[in-house]
Amino acid sequence: MTWEEAINHINSVSRYGNKPGVECTKAVLDKLGNPEQKLKIIHVAGTNGKGSTCMYLASILMECGLKTGVFTSPHLIRENERIRIDGKDISDEDFLKYYELVHKVELELIQEGFGQISYFDFFVAIAFLYYAHENADAVIMETGLGGRLDSTNAVESPILTIITSISLDHVAILGNTVEKIAAEKAGIIKPSAPLVYIAGEPYSHVIEKRAKEAGIFAYGVEKGQCEIRENAVKHIDFSLNNIYYKDNVFRISTPAKYQVMNASLALTAAGVLKDNGTFGSAISELGQKEWLECIRRAIAGTSWEGRMELIAPGIYVDGAHNPDGIASFLETAGSMKELTGGAFALLFSAVNDKNYDCMIEEICKSRIFDAFVVTQIEGARCLSAGKIAEEFGKYTDTLVIAEADISEAVNVGRTACGKDTTLFCAGSLYLAGEVRKAGLSL
Repeated sequence: MTWEEAINHINSVSRYGNKPGVECTKAVLDKLGNPEQKLKIIHVAGTNGKGSTCMYLASILMECGLKTGVFTSPHLIRENERIRIDGKDISDEDFLKYYELVHKVELELIQEGFGQISYFDFFVAIAFLYYAHENADAVIMETGLGGRLDSTNAVESPILTIITSISLDHVAILGNTVEKIAAEKAGIIKPSAPLVYIAGEPYSHVIEKRAKEAGIFAYGVEKGQCEIRENAVKHIDFSLNNIYYKDNVFRISTPAKYQVMNASLALTAAGVLKDNGTFGSAISELGQKEWLECIRRAIAGTSWEGRMELIAPGIYVDGAHNPDGIASFLETAGSMKELTGGAFALLFSAVNDKNYDCMIEEICKSRIFDAFVVTQIEGARCLSAGKIAEEFGKYTDTLVIAEADISEAVNVGRTACGKDTTLFCAGSLYLAGEVRKAGLSL
């Protein structure tokens, strides 16, 4: 079997499988010898910011010399991106090797009448086999959807859990209020592990209640503990003041303001791990000065694909794909507009099961962009460029150009307001991936 054949099979199976919750994942892992039990796992849930928080924390652990696995989703270009060690994607050969073990288990479960395993079960199981075989010192696992019923929640004894920002998304599955969604995300909380989360939000009490029931200490990070000291086009300097940091200043190499909280969650999580002695001398024996130097290097050196990413001169890609994500994206784009005073265009697309009308309305109300180019992504969930253009027409008199071909849409957007146009691309992670493909040759 080839890597392509393996991917085709994974893409052919159900997204959710035949069994509810994590029952299927646990059955697969049990037949594989429970590789996850050999690992020190940090479990991360939330609506927005999960992947970024994972990458900031991974950078810190790697800077401390720990072999660090990171599991994220979705991928932007290739499926291997979901499974990484020390910043490198799993190779096609390793992916195929562990896929074949999981596929064998899949066939056994079907023969036993258990039913079909899910799309996500394949990736979770392959990841655990890979990390265990490679003797990863730490593994950071991002949930796919929700928390309580997510395949990654087959992990019974994480060393730490993190919950990032929560907002309305996937309401048909997770609930139609932010409190209901928070309850689903809080399903990753385990009695064995401390929790780091965002405190002071309308939904925070749901998380705090679950933490109290689990008998763990929850480390809340409040927005007021983070202060932006310098906001530049290519970086942000901010201070963090909580139980682990006393107004210490850190730099993130991005203009994205929303990354300040994600970096702060990762920094606080690192403080918990250091304080608990989880990784022994690699972290716990570092002096305060050496520790601060280490984590400053790590945070400043972190980048995350598709999150206000500069992929070519004057072209930024951001994976914002729900109203809360768009609000954060607009905050950053607005700041950049104030700093540069340049002409900004937006390339936008969305899938039909997102609140695209709300996103478009907020984008138009912001009055940040001087032109809009709308396009369409592939797949059954796509919205046509014409449909998206009609929606923009409800809220703006600004120029809206519809171009179905993404590569051509990028070319149109680059000069939509003249040769010095800055082009931003947002609305869908799928769009972010497609634009990155187009941008690789720019």
